[in-house]
Amino acid sequence: MSPAARPSVGLTAWRSVGLAALVGAAATGALYFVLDRLSLPLPVPPLLGAGVIAIVAGIVGWQSYLTWRAIHRRRRPVQPRTAVALLALGKTALLAGAALAGGHAAIALHALTFLEAELPRARAIGAAWSLVASVGLAVAGRRLERACELPPEDPDATPDPEPDDRGQPG
Repeated sequence: MSPAARPSVGLTAWRSVGLAALVGAAATGALYFVLDRLSLPLPVPPLLGAGVIAIVAGIVGWQSYLTWRAIHRRRRPVQPRTAVALLALGKTALLAGAALAGGHAAIALHALTFLEAELPRARAIGAAWSLVASVGLAVAGRRLERACELPPEDPDATPDPEPDDRGQPG
């Protein structure tokens, strides 16, 4: 197969990531606006939610490291179904992280105007932690996408031998 016809993976466009963040912010902002106008209680993002997002980001980040190591460093082939699943996970994590980050940014911005009160302060703190975790999820998703890219073909490269039970090659 010629290098020009070699299959490759396309990264998610930054325009799509920005749109996901904008949609997340707009939807959350609209929800908070409607709840506020109807004098209904505004939800407080729980810190547990930020923790769950951070755990998922850690899992996706670890998978991106394992994938990069297998494809780029050891030059091992990946099963097609596994490669598609990893790519889908990376793209999903990137877009979901961006949308969640946009939504939590909208909550934090809404709460910033009322920081002297305890409940809006709790909203801002929960949203800020969730925002950080969501950005981490998006970054981990982008790293997994990049790990799924095919490396340049090196005719002299040979895959590393499988380690034995003691961790020694061959």
